Order: sequence, then structure tokens, then C-alpha cells
Amino acid sequence: MEVFQKPLSEIEEQRFKEFGKIHGFYDFNIPVLTVGEPELIKQILVKDFQAFVNRRDLNMKSKFFNSWLLFVRDDHWRRLRATISPTFSSAKLKKMFPMIDDCVEAVVKKLGEYSQSGSDVDLKWLYGSYTMNVIAKCAFATDTNALEDRNNAFVKWAYKVVNVPLWRLVVHSVMPAFLRDLTGFTIATPESFQFFKDVAKHVLKERKANPNPNASNDFLQLLVDAERNDDSILDETNESVDEVMANRNALKVNSNASKKLNEDEVIANIVLFLVAGYETTASLLSFATYNLSLNPDSQQLLYEELKSCPELNYESVSKLPFLDAVICETLRLNNPVTRVEREAHEDYVLGDTGLTVKKGSIVAIPIHAIHHDSEYYPNPHQFKPQRFYGDNANSITPYTYLPFGGGPRNCIGMRFALVEAKLALANILMNFEFSKCAKTEIPLRYMNTRPGLLQAISVWANVRRRTHA
Repeated sequence: MEVFQKPLSEIEEQRFKEFGKIHGFYDFNIPVLTVGEPELIKQILVKDFQAFVNRRDLNMKSKFFNSWLLFVRDDHWRRLRATISPTFSSAKLKKMFPMIDDCVEAVVKKLGEYSQSGSDVDLKWLYGSYTMNVIAKCAFATDTNALEDRNNAFVKWAYKVVNVPLWRLVVHSVMPAFLRDLTGFTIATPESFQFFKDVAKHVLKERKANPNPNASNDFLQLLVDAERNDDSILDETNESVDEVMANRNALKVNSNASKKLNEDEVIANIVLFLVAGYETTASLLSFATYNLSLNPDSQQLLYEELKSCPELNYESVSKLPFLDAVICETLRLNNPVTRVEREAHEDYVLGDTGLTVKKGSIVAIPIHAIHHDSEYYPNPHQFKPQRFYGDNANSITPYTYLPFGGGPRNCIGMRFALVEAKLALANILMNFEFSKCAKTEIPLRYMNTRPGLLQAISVWANVRRRTHA
């Protein structure tokens, strides 16, 4: 019951220190092996990926959930991933830049109102509204106006999706599998997703009846048009030869498999993108702004870099080294995802540990604990963007920095999230200065009802418009 008494991030960090980089625990009646050794992580996520293709089976007895890229397994996952991956290419994201830019302008305008009145800012609300605007626009070509309308239906239902009641977590954890199958009980309430399913179905129906050439760049249309190309499955974000080869091998799809997504798969995954991209990117921006408000020297260095940039656009924000360092250090210190899991596809001998991971067993990679290991990051609880700046970035031990997971089953939306976050942070810091206020919690307190996610209870800061503007 420990996981219902304090945040998982705190528990995992404590276990890491007490029991070491490799240790096991029971998640109720399910044995889980925690693996925090970088070389073994590389084996599991990359080199021997075929032995760990799947995430934990959550027994989602639902056609909708069983079409989510997050939950699908084996060949179904390979086909979906190979088909959807090109949707997140740099070329496709660049076409979405104007839509993201419009949302950035709206959040800058809203911050201007706050700075004028001298008000403190609820960063969780501010950035949650921004990311909802971005996702709704880029996924459905829909304007939500979430910054002005706090009762917006998109925001209301997204909040219900990501804030699962504690009792449902407990019941899902202790309920026998046969009873879950019989009742169809899931962690999230089915009605919380129905709104987004209905929106997706409505937009699809409208587009079939009245094709709109202006909507060709949003995710929904890209998924409708997506067609698997077995010759272009290479993920542009891979850097090492091992990762390139793992990705090629992982996404080999049966030639007889469908090359296009069916309507159920399109609807399921457009809802997944919205849910997965809404809170995680909002948390990243909240944590980054919070860290800068407590570290004015780093905030000033970032401002100086931004001033030297002639224009903040898709290409420029991707090439600003200190902006990247601030984002990377925030993802190290306050990564929204605390751990990732893989299920053994077969009996697997774990390096030279003498341990055999049995088929069907769960292996957990404790991202938060590794990111706070003083062996890899001295003074791990301090915010130091310089860790990822200049030559220092090359000294990071591989597979000790895993904000988006790793290997072929890493976060498919990584590039989109980084562009969305960097563009917002750059434009905001160019115009405003943040500092702590009476409502700023030091240190932050985290919720203990969000297994696997790091969510602060509240994140506040004071905002002032910069004098140059």
C-alpha cells in the first residue's frame, strides 16, 4: 500500500539507494524486476528488443484501448508503429508550426494580462490550457480557446481522463483478472474518453462529406492518409548504430498486413495523442518555468541567448544550445514519466547477473531514480542546465538519461513535444521574467495518485514583463 501513501518517484528513489540498481518488488501479486544498470538497460531496450517488445498487459478488454499504440502488442504494435511513425517526421511537424505559433501568441497575450495586474500565475493551469490548445488544433484542427474558457469541454474531459480517482486505481489493482474481464472494468472511466471519440468521429464524418484541403496538415488527416512504407521506417531521432539497427529489425512487418489504419485505429490513436500530449508537455513547461524562477542566473543566461536569435521559428528554437540544456535538465530533474516497463517475451538471461527473467515477467526501468543517482549526476536534486551544455553533454553516460524511454518503443511524440515546449518557453522568456511568489512551493510536492507520472500538486510563480518589450 506504500504506493498510495507517497509519490512513486520518492519510493523508487528510496529503493534505488537502499537496494541498489537491480532489485525486485511485488506490485500486489505481480513480481517486478527493477533494472537501473545502463548497459543492461541498453540490452533490454535496444540490443535485445525482440525479447522485450511489449509493455505490461493491462487486460484492457476494449476494442478502443486495444488499438492504442501505447497498449498494442507484438505484430499489431509493429504495424501501427511503422504506419504512424512518418506522421511525426520533421517535415510533417514543420507544417504544423503555424498552428503551434498561434497558440504561443495566445499564451503570451494571457501572460501580458497577468503581468499588467501584478498577479501570480498558476503555471499548471496556464500551460495545461496552452497544450490543450495546441493538441486540439494540431490533432483536430479545432480551436478550444482554453486560456479564456475554463469550462471548455476539451479541458474538462481531458482533466477527467488524466485525474483518475484513487478508488479506481485500488480496485483495478486488487481485482482478479477474470473479474476485470467479466465486468470490463478499466482504470479510466469509459465515459471520460467518449467525448473525444465522438469529436473524432464527427470530424471524420464531416471531412468525408466535405473534404477540407486546409485540414491536410493536422494529425487526424495524417493518420487517415497514413500508409505504411516498409522502406522508410527509420526513426530520425535515433543516433547510434545499435538504435538504428534495432529500429529496423523491430518494425519488420508481415507483408500481408494492412498498410493503412482502419477507422477504429485512427480514432483510438488520435485520442491517445491528445491524452498523452496534454498533461506531460504541460508538466514539462510548468517545471521548466518553476526551475528558472528559482534560478535567476540560468533564466538570465537563457534570455541573453534568446536576444541573440534574430527570429524564433521552427529551425532556430531547435538549435539554441542553452534552451536545449534547460529543457534537458528539467526532464532530468522533473521528468513527467517516472519509469517505463517491458514484459519479457521469453526467458531471458540478464547479462552476467546470474538472473533469469522468466517469460511474462515485468522489467521496470526506474527513470526518475536513475536521473537522481549522484553517481551519474552530482548534486542530483539541484537544477544545473550546464550538465547538458557544450562539451558537458558528451560526458553523460549513455542510458542514464531516458526522458522519453529508449529503443524502438520510445515515445513516438518526442519531437513534437520538444518543439511545442521550446517554442513556448522561448517566446515567453523573451517577453517575461519569472520569480518565486508567496504561493511557490519549495520544494514541490507531488501527487501520489498518479502511478508512473510525476505531477506536482501546485506550481505557482510571479510574472513581470521585461522592460525591453
